[in-house]
Amino acid sequence: MNRRVSFELEDPHPFEFTKQGDVHGWHQQFDGNLFLGLHILAGRVKDTESVKLKSALRKIVSEYRLQVRLTAAQNLVLVNVTPDLQDSIDQILTDHGINTSESQGVSELQLGSMACPALPTCGLSLAESERFLPDLLGTVENLLEDNGLGNERVILRMTGCPNGCARPYMAELGFVGRRANIYALYLGGNEEGTRLSRLYDQNVKVEELPEKLGGLFARFKAERESSERFGDFCARVVWPEQDAA
Repeated sequence: MNRRVSFELEDPHPFEFTKQGDVHGWHQQFDGNLFLGLHILAGRVKDTESVKLKSALRKIVSEYRLQVRLTAAQNLVLVNVTPDLQDSIDQILTDHGINTSESQGVSELQLGSMACPALPTCGLSLAESERFLPDLLGTVENLLEDNGLGNERVILRMTGCPNGCARPYMAELGFVGRRANIYALYLGGNEEGTRLSRLYDQNVKVEELPEKLGGLFARFKAERESSERFGDFCARVVWPEQDAA
């Protein structure tokens, strides 16, 4: 590389990934410009009655010719924003119902979620994924709240078939479609993305999910170590129980 570029390359700096996911909200780049990370549920850029995301992005890009980055976590980043444009862009997004704070106005669970398109788009799908994700998030959020876990951040991924395009096998809580309304449940991935989850139950019906997950969350609340994440708890407690069974 040193022979190919017109400047001297520095020695590599040490770097370590400590968590999965993206940075949301406004942040400063190394060059003094700004970037804005936006959470996109299941990666679907669309307009709804309350949130006009597609229209807002079209207006911003057409007016300010901003560069857009799509992330591996199904989110979107507006980059190289000069500071003088921040207020104008914020106003457009606010007018279209979009929250630009770091929390994005949604739960920690939703920020850590992903789903593949599945039905009706993908011919390989065996079960719903993207269309079912909002209902699943609501169920899991309620179960966490019922168990005193409030806004606990759990990396949740869902796919409509075992191909795993939304990477459920890297999630703390993964759902893989087996057939209509039936999912395989995977547990135990970690925040760093360095540990694969394990199959916990091969066939869980949708109507069985509240009882199945509620029991796991109750144990997590009662038996977790200080600041322990759900995936780490599953690897420490649930996996050995399965091995011994």
